[in-house]
This record gives sequence, C-alpha cells and structure tokens, in this order.
Amino acid sequence: MKALLPHCISRSQAFVQGRDALPVGSKLRDAGLSDGACPLCGVGFEDALHVLRDCPDSSAALRQAGFDDSLLSPAQVTVVGWLGLAASSLSLSSFALLLSILWGLWRRRNTWVHERSLYPLHLVVEDAVLLCHDYALASAPTHVSPSAAAAPPHWRPPPAGSVKVNVDGAFLPSARLGAVGVIARDCSGAVLGGFAKPIPTQGPASTVEVAALFAGLEFAVANDWPSVLIETDAAVLVNKLHRPTADLSLLGDLLAPSRAILAANGARLRVGFAPRLANIAAHTLASSACNNNDVITFSSVCPEFISRIVLDDLSSSF
Repeated sequence: MKALLPHCISRSQAFVQGRDALPVGSKLRDAGLSDGACPLCGVGFEDALHVLRDCPDSSAALRQAGFDDSLLSPAQVTVVGWLGLAASSLSLSSFALLLSILWGLWRRRNTWVHERSLYPLHLVVEDAVLLCHDYALASAPTHVSPSAAAAPPHWRPPPAGSVKVNVDGAFLPSARLGAVGVIARDCSGAVLGGFAKPIPTQGPASTVEVAALFAGLEFAVANDWPSVLIETDAAVLVNKLHRPTADLSLLGDLLAPSRAILAANGARLRVGFAPRLANIAAHTLASSACNNNDVITFSSVCPEFISRIVLDDLSSSF
C-alpha cells in the first residue's frame, strides 16, 4: 500500500493541474455568467478551494468523514498546496476517501445549481466510503483454481428442503426512483413466487439494495418456509450483516430492521452473496419495475420476461 503512495501523489498533482478548468463562481464571474457567489453558502468569491474545503458544507462533510482540523486549516491557500499536503500526510486509503468525497461534493453542488435538488450531505460521505470499500474488495487478490476461473458463476439451487430467495435493487437517480425485485425458488428450481415494486428514494443505490434485502426477508417470513437462503449481489451488505462488531455507519443503521428479522428467526433464515450473473432474475425484475414504475406479483408462474432467465438458470444448475 505504501509503495503506491508516490504514484497517488503524482496523480493528485496531475489532477490539480487542470484546476482552472473548473467552472467555479470566480471563473463564471470573469466570463460574465455569474456574480461569483457560492450557490450554497452565499460567500461572494467562490474559487476551487472554497468549493472543495472552505464552504461550510464541504468542511462539514470532511469532518463527518473523520478528517481533522489540520487538513481543514486555511494555511494552504491553493488547491495544489492543499492536496499536496493531504497526499503526503494521509494514508493511501484516507487520501482515496478524501478524493471520493471531493468528487461527491462537486457533483452535489452541480445538481443544486442545475436541478435545484440538494443531495443529503451525509449521503455524500456514505457514498464515498462505500465506493472505497467496494474498490478495496474488488482489488483484493483472489486465488481460484483454473477450473473455477473458467466456469462462469450461475444460479445454484438450494439444498433439499430449503428455499432460495434472490433479491436485487435498481435505482434511477434522475427520477429519484428505485425498485426491488424478489424471486423464490426451491431445490428443484421451481418458482414459488415473487414480486417487484418501485419505491421513492433519494438514493444512493445502496439504500435500494437494503430495501430489497429487507423485502426478501419479509417475503420469506410471510411464507413461513422452514429454511431460507436470501441471496443479494451487494457484497457490502452481506459483509456488514456478518460483522461481529457494532456498525455505526448510516448503512449499518439502515440494516437494523433486517438484523432484527434475522435475530428473531434464528437459523431458518440466512443471507449470502451471489455474483450478478447468479442474480439475473431478481435484477431483471427490479429493473423492469424501476423503468416502468410498475408493481409485479406472481406465484408459481413467473412473468414472461424472466421465464427465459429462469429456464437458463435451471439448465445451468443440474
């Protein structure tokens, strides 16, 4: 990790070379397109450093993420100097988190200017943490046998006497709309039922994945199946659910109802991870409900648009 730090610093320096290209208030004022004021706090001169560090919203987000006042000090008066200090004083993972938050703050500001929609500040931090976490998981070295690497992941039936419930979420940021998809199958691959429904949400996508997981757990409890495996392709959620220590993050709080269902049902309910290619039926259900803003319910006869997927899952599993 430390060996990558010089590369990360050089990348950050290259990044700030283009700082004058950012259409901040001061640049827009010079072009006669704005009065130069910050659209969030109203300060009369909005430069790049104000956007990234000095605006009260920006400094609040950085403090929420755990960055201390030494990073927020106005001693550094240029973006180049400030990011250079951050790159040399922070660990690689902390610097990556800083850059992710800065990108989220810039995107949030643009959404306010162009759409008059203000993304919750705490979700900017949560999104950045999840992005870094997912990247770390994806970058972790894995050791698989040649045969396992050659075989694509696919849906597998549960053990005899058990039910598998696949869940997934879909999210359309522009419409502030999400949807959940749920499908249950037995050990022979037969469909037992499922549904998909849209849900209004401000995002991020991870909150929709939480809603899909909770919907699958509720569906399993309502049907009183004696042994159920809930599968999701959101690895972060599975890791958080299985974490033995307290989770004080926003996502941890959102998972509390799912944890309560699991605790109340003992060993009969389990949650596991499925790669996206093993979760296509639930993904397609959620995407359809999201794109069409429509509620779908079914029992043993699944909707026609996923029947081919179900058959493909079945043929690849036996």
